[in-house]
Amino acid sequence: MKRRSVGIFILTLCLVAFQLAAKDFKLETLRQRAESGDPVAQLELGNTLRLGSGVPKNAALGFEWIEKAARQGNALAQRNLGSCYLYGIGIARDPAKAAKCYRDAALQGDTSAQCNLGMLYLQGIGVGKDEKQAVAWFLKAAEQEDSVGQRNLASCYSNGVGVGKDEARALQWYRAAAAQGDANSQFNVGLAYYQGMVLDKDETKAFEWILKAAQNGVPDAQYHLAWLYGNGVGVSVNKSEAMNWLRKAAMQGHPKAQRFLQEPIDWSRLL
Repeated sequence: MKRRSVGIFILTLCLVAFQLAAKDFKLETLRQRAESGDPVAQLELGNTLRLGSGVPKNAALGFEWIEKAARQGNALAQRNLGSCYLYGIGIARDPAKAAKCYRDAALQGDTSAQCNLGMLYLQGIGVGKDEKQAVAWFLKAAEQEDSVGQRNLASCYSNGVGVGKDEARALQWYRAAAAQGDANSQFNVGLAYYQGMVLDKDETKAFEWILKAAQNGVPDAQYHLAWLYGNGVGVSVNKSEAMNWLRKAAMQGHPKAQRFLQEPIDWSRLL
């Protein structure tokens, strides 16, 4: 029994040593490729150092490798570089340079960069505030079936930001994003069915979409779902499920859910 335990211990040590050697070999190979000028390897090495993935974290050195890849026109590296400048990762924060990097990647069709650039224009960060430009970049991403771009564009149409208010178009883009699993869009589609906005009022479909959003972690959806269960709207009354979803919303910091849990609950008063 003792020999067997010793054998297992030695085998475990050998396995760990092999895994460490393999990791070192992989990192060294990656470094050699990066030093030879491979932009994909430069980006991967930069992110490895930036995040400290299996190596000592070194954001400044990670930034340098990402910058090398970006200078070679790698769109993903340009977008990553933009985020480094925007949040001050490995380099001093510079929103204007962030916007330039995002634009470089966006012009190559990178949808995440298009969404990021749109948000900068929307908020006036690193560029002059320009809601129409924001909508234009969200549209480019949305037309490439990027769910974040679709959701952002929907929000602009819903609120009349940078474009004329148009609930029908807003719903069109929310539905497109919801079909791809975007949780906030699923919640908005559910609300549209519940309120009868553009669509015919349908409480069953409202419940189905709000349930999807709640299961995907949206606190407002969880709170609304508690109300639906508590009042039997679109689903049979189920106070146990209502309480379950109310607690989930409260645990995510939903203020109304937290307040209602501190007093006797009148389910009709949640909304």
